[in-house]
Amino acid sequence: MTKKSFSVFIAWLLGFRLIEGLVQAFFPYHAPHLWRQTDTLGVGIQYAQRWLEGVVGWDFWLPAVLNSGETAGVMPMEFPLYNFLLAVGYLLSWENGALYASLLAYGWAIFLWGTILWVWRTHRILDVPASKIWILLPLVGQSSLYFSKLMPDFTAMAFVLLACAFVWEEKKHRPWLAFGFATVGLLIKPPVCIVFALLLLQKKKSEVLRQFPWIVASLVCTVFYYTKGLTFIRLYTQGPELFATHLQTPWVRWAQVIPAWRELLSFIFGGILFPGGLLCMLLVYSQSHPAKKMIQRIGGLLLLQLGAILSLDGSHSFVHRYYYIGMSPLLCIAVYLTCSTYLTGWKPTRAQRFLMILFAGLWVGAQLDRSGLELRPLLDEDLSLRKRPPFSQCQLLQKRHPEIPWQQGVVFRSDAEVFPLLGVCFGERQGALSGAWGFYWRDTEIPTSCREIDGTAAVKLVQCDIGATTEWRFLKRGTP
Repeated sequence: MTKKSFSVFIAWLLGFRLIEGLVQAFFPYHAPHLWRQTDTLGVGIQYAQRWLEGVVGWDFWLPAVLNSGETAGVMPMEFPLYNFLLAVGYLLSWENGALYASLLAYGWAIFLWGTILWVWRTHRILDVPASKIWILLPLVGQSSLYFSKLMPDFTAMAFVLLACAFVWEEKKHRPWLAFGFATVGLLIKPPVCIVFALLLLQKKKSEVLRQFPWIVASLVCTVFYYTKGLTFIRLYTQGPELFATHLQTPWVRWAQVIPAWRELLSFIFGGILFPGGLLCMLLVYSQSHPAKKMIQRIGGLLLLQLGAILSLDGSHSFVHRYYYIGMSPLLCIAVYLTCSTYLTGWKPTRAQRFLMILFAGLWVGAQLDRSGLELRPLLDEDLSLRKRPPFSQCQLLQKRHPEIPWQQGVVFRSDAEVFPLLGVCFGERQGALSGAWGFYWRDTEIPTSCREIDGTAAVKLVQCDIGATTEWRFLKRGTP
């Protein structure tokens, strides 16, 4: 394979990935991490509702969930910058708010990716133009999966990666910009702090040491928000907390990880590092690989990042793989070095050539596997019931019943779901114990004081006696 043919190969992969993300935006989001996308969009809907209702003061700014019950739903959580972006989609059109929010989120991800390429355009990493490396972000590591999802993780990683660009070279050292971008990224998702490991690839140790003041300052701001800031928000919280914001000591986390070592190995090589991790390691230890020292160095930093996340979240992170999105930049470097070395006159042995072909095959296979996962709504129409929000059915019911007080701050009766899937579907708060109106899944028994007035294949609307009270049945959905 020549350099030109390799460039065409990457261009095809990128083109397919970008089209896939655009198509995905026009269909209801679904697993993996259905609950995270639902919660993220739900908080955005709450902000849009407050804007339309003219809410002012702290009541507007405090983050809140849709499954609020008969409370305001205020909830201590990550810094809600990304949720403000999603709220704009509903302000543009409430009826098509979910579609507009998805398109805005995807456009935002592409904008951040383009900004990364532009800001890093004059920098070099290990004597490689940085823009050639970051072009792989939508294709490598966890960023390939979460690039087009309604989740803030790619945004957080992008902000920290941009912060590193502002201090990468001594002549263009702008620590205040780095501090600002890093702080925003860490406030959105603290685990992306592992992106800072990239700075250890700088040529001079003096340059690395210069980064400590602004990194420490951004970490201090993050700790302040997740301690004092969340304590302030809890003053307005009336229900149980739904977001994990409490830290445990590292040895407690490692006590969870060590007994699960088999699951850990499967998670590493079949999950966060697939397909680049195992193959790069094999190539490192093959005969006289020209990029051996550089890839060994990157491998050490990847292990450092892995250990940091396991210390923060333990075996809990095996499910929450988005915590590892900060490893994607280093994986991009490893993949680029591995591929570019093969294309620059290196004469590999037969075994090395086999490993390279295997790596390319697994990489393409990983892209196809992700595409099949993301485009399931096109292939499987039976994903509606509790596997994704049936937006079209909710919109149909809203059009049929204009007498119901939609978008007026009413809390609707519903099952007490772990995540507000129907609330997001209707764009309304849910979980009321009393009131005249409610919405339920088709297979759910409604309270005796309510009667069904309309329904679809997945959802039903009910009208209830105002004085009656609903007994909450907390539905366990499991982990999507």
